[in-house]
Amino acid sequence: MVADMRISPMPVLLAAMAGLGGLGLAQNASGPKPCFTITISAPQTVVKIGSPIVLHLAETNLCDQLLPYGSISVQGGELGQSLRMVDVRVSDSDGKPTPETYHGKTIHARTTLVPALGPSAPPSYIKKGESFSEESDLNREFVLDKPGKYTVQAHRLDYRSNVLVKSNTITFTLTGETK
Repeated sequence: MVADMRISPMPVLLAAMAGLGGLGLAQNASGPKPCFTITISAPQTVVKIGSPIVLHLAETNLCDQLLPYGSISVQGGELGQSLRMVDVRVSDSDGKPTPETYHGKTIHARTTLVPALGPSAPPSYIKKGESFSEESDLNREFVLDKPGKYTVQAHRLDYRSNVLVKSNTITFTLTGETK
């Protein structure tokens, strides 16, 4: 009989990113200057409840070393789940964190998952001066069913400089009736 072993994804993700991010650690000894920036934006600042809330996220590499980007595939939950390297947080007008959906907990590494088994794609990297952009619907990641003003910010730890890189902060307003 095989025991059901579940591994918390955060240590796996941190180990994988530390291994990838540590490639240029020795060359970045000049101080705690991050090797990348994160910028977020949204095409709409007022959105009706239930409509897509599109978030644009971009990472730009500032260093000579390659920057891993994207997601790490995992098993568990919905097929095709992954852990995104950049974490996104949404807060209500009182500063309280907005509850996450199961999908949100999965990609933000706040649920128990098992790393993907079998062949996987090699990591992707951003060269110095280049950017990686992705888009997501915040409704898939967060429970956004109450009217009000919300704040969004993204962050990712830069393992080379040991600096938590934070994005700009954006706001949007949800309007309408709850269903």
